[in-house]
Amino acid sequence: MTAPLATKLKPEVLAAMQADPTAFVRAFDREPWPYQADALRAVLARGPNGKFTHRVGVISWPRQEGKSTVSGWAALWRLFCDPDTQDIISVAV
Repeated sequence: MTAPLATKLKPEVLAAMQADPTAFVRAFDREPWPYQADALRAVLARGPNGKFTHRVGVISWPRQEGKSTVSGWAALWRLFCDPDTQDIISVAV
């Protein structure tokens, strides 16, 4: 079994990834398009109480605009960067 991501990163790098999901994406040598970065930040935003401001995120873009990619990034960010236990449910219609 491998060690959790948090134990492999410097605390300041993990904090940057937790604060901005696009930093997490860029750590894997990917650059989100501007509207993808905006969507990630909006869907994964937290309120002053530390809880997510949105319980459900919906992305409605035309074909081949990166919906699955952004959904995957969001799910991975939640799994690796969020200290709370996660249940990820993804649906493509």
